[in-house]
Amino acid sequence: GLVKHVGSVGAGYFGEVFRQYHPANWIMTVYPGSDFAMPALEVHGSQLYPLLKVQRRLTMGPGEDLSSFYRKVSSALQAQTKAH
Repeated sequence: GLVKHVGSVGAGYFGEVFRQYHPANWIMTVYPGSDFAMPALEVHGSQLYPLLKVQRRLTMGPGEDLSSFYRKVSSALQAQTKAH
């Protein structure tokens, strides 16, 4: 449906914006605890799932804010980089 389509397009955009500022690559991977593969971003050995995050924002509302999520992940990655 429409939410799935908008979620896919939004997730691609969100992921590409993320990749502009962080060294990440798109991969296909099975989401933990499930049987299905989905696109994810691999960054420093961890996976981020933009499709799930954007779909949560669309279906659950403002509590799933993308900009707050981006800031939280960016801060964690910067701290990880400084620690190594």
